[in-house]
Amino acid sequence: MSRIKKLFASLLLATALVTVNLGFCWSVSAQTVRYVHTDGIGSVTVLTDANRNITEWREYEPYGASLGGTVDGVGYTGHPMDSATGLTYMQQRYYDAEVGRFLSVDPIQAYGSPIRAFNRYWYADNNPYSFTDPDGRESTKIRDMERVTAVAPAPQPVQLPAVLTLGAVLVERTAPAAVSWVSPIAGSIVLTPVLFFASPDACGGARCGELSWQESRRHPPGYWPADRGSEEWGRRRGIGAIEGRRIFHGIKQNDKGQGGGKGLDNYGVNPDTGDVVNPEGEVIGNLESG
Repeated sequence: MSRIKKLFASLLLATALVTVNLGFCWSVSAQTVRYVHTDGIGSVTVLTDANRNITEWREYEPYGASLGGTVDGVGYTGHPMDSATGLTYMQQRYYDAEVGRFLSVDPIQAYGSPIRAFNRYWYADNNPYSFTDPDGRESTKIRDMERVTAVAPAPQPVQLPAVLTLGAVLVERTAPAAVSWVSPIAGSIVLTPVLFFASPDACGGARCGELSWQESRRHPPGYWPADRGSEEWGRRRGIGAIEGRRIFHGIKQNDKGQGGGKGLDNYGVNPDTGDVVNPEGEVIGNLESG
């Protein structure tokens, strides 16, 4: 009788183990693959799936408050954001992006110089356009975060990622200067900071292995640097890149003739809508209407 009980117990244990293993295998197969992409200061701005489709866009105010909904997980400058409290955990301290202040004092003592570091609650020297705070203790100049000096390895076409993101691609020159990013795939030019997409095709050209930019932070969301944006708009409308660019320059010259632009040339074009913005961010025309 004792042997029968032991055998029965062994069978129950084996059945339980098989059930657990099957359940584990099912849960693994049901997982969803997501790729996370960041901007120049490490903030998560785009999520894509395994098929290279964009599943989520994120935007942030200068001090890190999320636009268009709460973020639960890694978000502003690569730090965990808690949707329940609205706080961001920056390793040493919790940060409230709505008011742009930490909840506790800076653990590092006040500096004698520069005197601006004396305030022990504010974030990034009160200047999130020029500074960030990697660990909640000390601000860091964004331009000094990283230099682009390395040569990228030569990936095989089948190994190219669906979306290639250059996170903190920053240069020592003031934007909008460009820096060459040396790559065996193509001698691409990096306009900082930018989101990059890579094509898996094993040939040359803009759609065959070269890196091409998608959106620059110098313009409102959705706008590309004007020449590139107008060319892309022309391709999508079937009139060609050259014609798209010609239409844009007509709008640009008309704006400058009326005193617009303030001597600057960093206009932007939304390739989806055809809207054109001047350096002040004002919509001055549309490529559809010329």
